[in-house]
Amino acid sequence: TILAALADAGKTCAVVTAKDKLRRLLGHGMVGGICFSSEKADAVTEADNGITGVLGLDHGMNLANGYALDTSVNLSFRSKTNYGVGEVDHVQGGYSVVNAAIKLSPESDRWHVALWARNLFDTHYQSAVIGLPFAPSGGVVNWNTRDARRTLGVTVGAKF
Repeated sequence: TILAALADAGKTCAVVTAKDKLRRLLGHGMVGGICFSSEKADAVTEADNGITGVLGLDHGMNLANGYALDTSVNLSFRSKTNYGVGEVDHVQGGYSVVNAAIKLSPESDRWHVALWARNLFDTHYQSAVIGLPFAPSGGVVNWNTRDARRTLGVTVGAKF
């Protein structure tokens, strides 16, 4: 797959799907990165999914004025990762990331407005720890992704 080729080229990849069949198709051949489905989130393993734990809560309710309010929060945990076999300087410690969202829409769901937060508690982590060529022993580069910073946003959508 395209994602497998990107992962082989050293790019950080993630596949998160609702259905596990789609996760297996999109993540086929992908080594490294994160690949899991909400359908099987209770059975993730680091070997199969690149993540060691996911916990989520979704709640929806109809409001008295003909609108619906949906909320969600999820916690993902990744255990310690060693980016260089046998290299103690190439280790990323375990960490957890919390995401949350709240969405308002009419019961017809013709439009919606959502407020969301990724990495709500601003957990800092590296996406890769790589040794520097021609550097003294222990010279490494730690790459951060923008996912390693808190991101807040608003999404507006319509169906027509």
